[in-house]
Amino acid sequence: MNALRKFWNKQDTLERKLFWSTLAVITIVAVLSAVFTVFENMNAAASIGSVGCALVCLGVAAFALKTSWYSQCYLVMCCVLSGLMLPILFLFCGGFTGGIPLYFVASLFLIAFSERTSYQVLAFVVSLVLQLLVIGLSWAHPDWVLSELGRDDSYVDMIVSLIFTGLAVYATATLTVRAYMQERSKNVKLLARLDYLSTRDSLTEVYNRRHMGAFLANVVWLRRNDFYLLMLNIDNLKRVNETYGHAFGDQVIMSVAHLLDSSADSSSNECVGRYDGDTFMFIIGAESEVDAYAKADRIRKGVVQMRWEDNPHVQVTVSGGFAACGNRSFRDYRQMLATVEELMRSAKSQGKNQIRNMVEN
Repeated sequence: MNALRKFWNKQDTLERKLFWSTLAVITIVAVLSAVFTVFENMNAAASIGSVGCALVCLGVAAFALKTSWYSQCYLVMCCVLSGLMLPILFLFCGGFTGGIPLYFVASLFLIAFSERTSYQVLAFVVSLVLQLLVIGLSWAHPDWVLSELGRDDSYVDMIVSLIFTGLAVYATATLTVRAYMQERSKNVKLLARLDYLSTRDSLTEVYNRRHMGAFLANVVWLRRNDFYLLMLNIDNLKRVNETYGHAFGDQVIMSVAHLLDSSADSSSNECVGRYDGDTFMFIIGAESEVDAYAKADRIRKGVVQMRWEDNPHVQVTVSGGFAACGNRSFRDYRQMLATVEELMRSAKSQGKNQIRNMVEN
């Protein structure tokens, strides 16, 4: 069982899982049918035909393992069974006095699970025509039908065939739906991951510049009286990189990002993003400009207090620009963003480690 479970888990696509589940079900049903033909004392041709179906499945399985042409092998397997093996078995196993017509329906059902191409439609049509042809021949030439079953044997064969085809259809559909749900779950997780990566900065995992721009335009600007914009730049990061290496410089960037992210209040729709290499945006939600500016300054002081085990003597500061998003001098959020960026540059040129607002400037 462990080996089968490992093999199943290696089938990483819905196509492969469908192929192997269907092939396994058909093989089992074919073997059971062969056993039952012996039990019913049918002619040897009926047993050989059932065994032949199982051998076809095994041959297709071997070819699929060698070539990985799963969709093609699945369609070939269905075509051979529905268009060749089953019509022959219909003649060998009593025609309409046996249960082969039920297998006809099941085989056409399995073709519908193949890849939806023009070949699928062709396979369905050809298989249906061949089945109708053999039925017509059995009506025109009753003597071609071998081993017609008596009333009791016919009922038994129909019951057994109904059980086998019912189990085959149920097992195939169940395994297919389960494989589909697993594939769907994987795709949902993948899409969620891609959506996360599309809005996040790869180094710091805070929001990226594109998301912050969209947030400013679609959320902040519509309720701008509730928000304040802070832009921070790490002072002297180039010197840190040159002295301690870029790996440590990345640690500094990630530490600042973590401090900002941990300071954000999601209930107030606060949002943190990396605007550029060493520059961050913080959208603050506060009841007043005084409260928002006080929070911005607490963040600035928090950066000053940060330390790193590898270089405990290193002290980092930030310079920032701050503005109320509700300021009526802003025509749009782009002008607001440009103003805050200019305030940040002013803070850096006037001594660093400070936050400038529009009043001070």
